Amino acid sequence: MSVVTCLKCHHKTDVRGLLQACPRCGSTSGILNAISVAGLEIFPSVQIKVENPSYQGRHKFIRETKSSVEFSDDGQLVRVDQSIDRENDRYTKTVTAVDTDEVIRKADHPLSRHTGHGSDKPGRKQKS
Repeated sequence: MSVVTCLKCHHKTDVRGLLQACPRCGSTSGILNAISVAGLEIFPSVQIKVENPSYQGRHKFIRETKSSVEFSDDGQLVRVDQSIDRENDRYTKTVTAVDTDEVIRKADHPLSRHTGHGSDKPGRKQKS
């Protein structure tokens, strides 16, 4: 069975044509498919990076966007939508439970205030 989820309102329905509008909100902005075969669900993932050729190092990407389905630390299946915009100093991340569509975490703040995460976590050794 294939489940189709509206990217705008996250309404889930059975298989329908890719070009149809969402039956709940009418959006035609896009849909997310999850395919289930013999009890195994497969979720697509996308990651987009926009590079500025004049920049070097790890900050050469002026924009990064990621949308994927992952397991959280507690083993729950979650959808992660994350955006890093270095040009406009913006960081956004939404973590939503796949089963219930409950928003577990939502962050939207200046990227310059986004500290203490990833390689910047306290207690981690920084490479010289």
